Amino acid sequence: MIKVTGYYWRDYDANDIPKDAILGGTDGKGNTYVGQTAHPYGGFLPGEISAVDKIMYYVLDSKVYSTSLDVKILCSQQPEKLQWIPAKGNDKFSDFKNKNFILGGHIDNDTQLIGRIKLENGVLAVGRIETSNDVFSIIDVRTTSSAGPYEVLVSNINDSENKI
Repeated sequence: MIKVTGYYWRDYDANDIPKDAILGGTDGKGNTYVGQTAHPYGGFLPGEISAVDKIMYYVLDSKVYSTSLDVKILCSQQPEKLQWIPAKGNDKFSDFKNKNFILGGHIDNDTQLIGRIKLENGVLAVGRIETSNDVFSIIDVRTTSSAGPYEVLVSNINDSENKI
């Protein structure tokens, strides 16, 4: 048997949340997981997969999209090595030395990180953190955009561990 370490994106099947899927938050109905999809106008965007609705939600240009097509789900056999760390808009990447950001996607040559934010209603929403000029910008989630505070997903897995 091949031992896979690190983290990886699997094709998402709405009939089955993998046992090694990374829990992202909650949506008021149940758990959500970290997802990624190809946007029809180009780019790959992170968002949240609702375990109840069985679809992925993501935000682009202040518009909420939902899809069940071309969706990936973030997985790891070492979830203890993934961590949500506090961040906010205008934080610099250099403020997070020795942290390995998990790439959630890209659009228009801008890197998209995976973030989550606690909303007033108690929901812990997963979304994308826009980045520009080596600083965090805003987090876009299902109902809001915010400069923070929020959390960004990082890996504590070193390159030598992230192998098959």
